[in-house]
This record gives sequence, structure tokens and C-alpha cells, in this order.
Amino acid sequence: MMAKEWCLAFFVALFFATEARAPCTCGSVLRIKKQAMEYAAQTQRRPLQEALQMLHIPDFTRETQGGGGFLSGSWNPLGGIIRGLETVGGTVLKILGIDIKKVQLPEMKVTLQHGVGIKVDIETAIDIKLRAILLGGVEIKVGAGATADLEITKTSKGQPILTIKACKSIEGDFNVIVGKNELIPDAFRLIRNHIHAFFADKMCLIVSNIFLRINVHLERFGEPVRTNEQVGLQYTMPSPPVVTEQYMDMSMNVDYQVKGETYEHFKVVSQTLELPPNAGSSDAMVNMGFSADYFSNFFAAMHSTGIFSMEVSRQTVSAADAHLLSTDTLALMIPQIKKMYPRNEPIKILIALSRAPVLSLEPGKIILRLTPALEIFAALTGSQQKSLLVLNVDLLLAATMDISGGKLMLSLAMERDIQLKVATSNVGPCQVSNLQGYISSYFDSVFMVNANFELKKGVDLPSLPNVNLINPVTAIQKEYAVVSCDLQYHE
Repeated sequence: MMAKEWCLAFFVALFFATEARAPCTCGSVLRIKKQAMEYAAQTQRRPLQEALQMLHIPDFTRETQGGGGFLSGSWNPLGGIIRGLETVGGTVLKILGIDIKKVQLPEMKVTLQHGVGIKVDIETAIDIKLRAILLGGVEIKVGAGATADLEITKTSKGQPILTIKACKSIEGDFNVIVGKNELIPDAFRLIRNHIHAFFADKMCLIVSNIFLRINVHLERFGEPVRTNEQVGLQYTMPSPPVVTEQYMDMSMNVDYQVKGETYEHFKVVSQTLELPPNAGSSDAMVNMGFSADYFSNFFAAMHSTGIFSMEVSRQTVSAADAHLLSTDTLALMIPQIKKMYPRNEPIKILIALSRAPVLSLEPGKIILRLTPALEIFAALTGSQQKSLLVLNVDLLLAATMDISGGKLMLSLAMERDIQLKVATSNVGPCQVSNLQGYISSYFDSVFMVNANFELKKGVDLPSLPNVNLINPVTAIQKEYAVVSCDLQYHE
């Protein structure tokens, strides 16, 4: 039962009911479809069934207002005891014991109320037997149900809290299957009223307990998670979502921690993202929308860890290519270097990105523009090194995205050839076109490999244990990127 509560908690964490959206500068939207909520509700059918099965209906005694008793006929040859009912002087009805024998798996229906919230309707059938005395018992099938209105508020930290705004018990059919002929109308009415009153008192209590118990798990929804050893993130819910009859849209903030400190150098989100009604796959349970600003802030946090700054040396390339990092190789492109270094010396390349990538969205891809500085050193004997050349690099990358293991996976590729410009030269005039292929090879073999290695760790999406995101479909438009997926509960 605990695992199933996790599944529902995932959706409940998104069920903020309100009439209007509070001001928010958010770069992502989580759209929960009606079919996802219905799927979540189904995971609670078994816990409800088990809770109802464990109920104990108490015995009861009722006095009649007049004579004649509660059993059909005016004479009882068995001393007043028959089929679990006892008559005492024709004025008292006593039920000696009531057992719940079977509870039908409850039916649950979720309705989204435009601008209001969520309504959950629950209905079940219960088989009851009055324990037999001497000649057997009375068997009853009773319907029971409840209608609950759910409301979610949030803590000051942006975590959700579930409350039951209203709950009403529903009386269902009441049928005597065995022993009906033994009961006169007054007895039938008293038994029915007793059982209906019992379930009217218990149904909303059980429903409330099932849902409110989820709050224990909702505390985990906004817990910080690690993207890598240096970067963590935390999703917060700054405002309630917009509720329609088909889905709910919830804006989300993402707070990053870099090396244990809150990262505060984000690009200001220009506009809250609003997904159009037809965004993503129409038959998916969940659509997650991301603006260009969402990705800009992610790459800014990653940039602050040095993901786009690195050293290329003989220690960081393959043994087969190490000899290419030498003054003799560089002299083939800049002849003056051979005069300066007649003896072949190793070189190293430092790539340093001082500003976060500039990002935009295009159909099918995320475009990143990076402008790192590249410096080439002659690594002389001992610890000496001499700067040979500083180049400004204009690098255009394309990122694609996918979903795996509940994470948003990003992968980079070169969008065009790198562009080089000499910033400073200690080796005299040089043609950057001669260096193009040489420098590009290290961006391909070292820079891109290292960056993708860090990115393949993925970005955690809002989720809870025991719920998998399956059948993902991604799409990137000029205004937003969207991931559509279904949900799968597992024990």
C-alpha cells in the first residue's frame, strides 16, 4: 500500500486548485492530463478495499414502538431465536454479530472542475452476513460511496500539502440476499439504517486517511537532487496551477546549488511559459514544457562548474595522438615556430569559457553559442611554459534531448565549423585558416567528449519513486521544447 501512495503522491503534488495564476517568472510547465489523474486514482483502489475489509460493524439492539416483534409470523417455536435475530417479548431486535465478507474493488472517478480543483467519486459494494444462530443468518449486499473535493496548498518552501476540502458519504443500494422472508419491514428498515449509518460515518474517514497519508510522501517531492558531483537542483511550486476540464498546467521554478551554494546568477526569465492546448502528444498522460530560459539557466549552472573549460595535453589525449601536441606539428601551420623552437617541444592547449552559453530554440534542436578563449603554450622542460598564441573561438553547438530513467538527457554536436580569430600572438603573423582543422580536431575529440560525458548524467525531472516515465516523445519548437510521456506504476 505504501508504494501505491507514492504513485498517487506524484500526481497529488501537482494538483493545486485555484481560480487564477499567481505572478511567476518560470521557465517550465508541467501539464497533467485527465487520463493521468484517472490512472493515479486506480492505484488507490486496493488500499481502499483493504481498509473497508478491515472494518468491524458493531452489534446493536433496537426496541419496537409497539408489540408484535420484528419477525414474520406471530409465533416462534425456537424460543424467539431465528436466523441471527432475537425477539424478547416481541419488542426487542438484537443483531448478535455482523461480518463483512467481501468488499468489491472500489470504482474511482476523477473529474477536473474548471478553475476550481479535483473531484473524486468512489463507489463500492460490500457483502455482509449476520452470523447465524441455530438456523443460519441474513446475507446483505450494500452499496457505499463517497465524493471528495481535494484542495492543495503549499508551504513557504514551495512544497505541496493536501487537504480534503469536502467529503460526502453516499448511500447505495441495500439488498437482502438470504433471509429476506424472515424479516418484516420494520426489521429490514432498522438493519438498513444501522448499516448505512455505520458506512456514512466511516467512508469519509477512510477516504480522508488514504489521501492525507500522502502528505508524508509529498514532503519528498521537493527534495534537492544531484545532477553531478557539483550541481544540485530543487523544483519548487511558486503558484497554484491553471485547471481546465482536460488538464492542469503547473509552472515550476528550479533552484540550483553549485558546490553547496545557491546559484544566483541566472538569466532573468523574460516571460512565464504557457503551453498551447495542442502542445506535445495529444494522447500522452503528461506533457512537460521547457522554455529557452530553462535551458539557459541549466547550462549557466553547469558552466559555473567548468564543464566548458579544460586543458588539452598529452595526458588527456590518446597515446596514438600525443605526438601531435608538439611545436613541430604546430610549425607546419605556423613556420615561425620552428625558428623559435628548433628542438621539438610538447605543447598544451587551454580552453576557457568566461561567459555562460547564449541559447535559443530552433525547430528540432537547441542552439548554444559559446565564445571561449583558446591559448596554446609551449610546455618547456621543468615547469616552464610560454604562451604562443591566444585565439578567440566562436563555437555553435546543437543540443538534442531525450528522456531516460526519469531524467532529461541532453547531447551536444557541432552545428557548424568553429570560427577562429587571433587575439594575441607571440609567434608573429599567422593565418587562422591554417589552424582550423588542427584546432577543430581537439574540439571534436576532447572538448565535445568531455562536455557530453557530464551532460549524459541527465537533469532530474519532477517525480517520485515507483513511477516511471515511459513512451517518451520529444519535440522542439521555436517557442518551447516539450516532452510527452505516459506513466507506469511499479511496486
